[in-house]
Amino acid sequence: MKDHKKLSKEFFDNQASIYDEVEAAGGNARSLYPHIIRLMDEHGFDSALDVGCGTGELIDIILKQEPGKRFTGIDISDEMIRIADEKLDGAASFIVGDSEDLPFDDCSFDVVICNHSFHHYPAPEKVLVEIRRVLKGGGLFIMGENYLPDSELKAMNRKLRFSKSGDFRMYSGSELLWMMNKVFSCVHYELAGTKSCIVWGIR
Repeated sequence: MKDHKKLSKEFFDNQASIYDEVEAAGGNARSLYPHIIRLMDEHGFDSALDVGCGTGELIDIILKQEPGKRFTGIDISDEMIRIADEKLDGAASFIVGDSEDLPFDDCSFDVVICNHSFHHYPAPEKVLVEIRRVLKGGGLFIMGENYLPDSELKAMNRKLRFSKSGDFRMYSGSELLWMMNKVFSCVHYELAGTKSCIVWGIR
């Protein structure tokens, strides 16, 4: 049986040095930054957690616009976290860790982000429960994900069985909404371009 976490760690350790510059590496994730920033600004926040934060690029962009916000990033890749630490130089906290077992107290953050990493998680519903736990009451969770039409989704998930990048499963909009509505309230879903979607809800 594939160890998706181990594969994800190895894949992103290898991608870390090119992730911010190469379109094929982090392009889909970067395309969602404006949507995520808009939702965060509309909600308002002082503290935020980025689950699967990668190189910390989104955190860096936000802190340049809004210095003083308290940001934490967590990622399974040591190399991604090393680069994020160097880039932010103490302006945010970064931790190597597992999205299924977030090392934070209950009700710690106003906002939690998970951008283009949810399809790597072997226990997605457990991750959502953990995210809800660390959100404050009334806090906002924002997920950015890949989008594929239903006609292409089954074929893609068959291909993922042979993936060496740690991809676990791609989800339809209805599947994401079903999982999100079990854990959060006021859930919304929208397409963001032709390859991505964004889903958000309130604790």
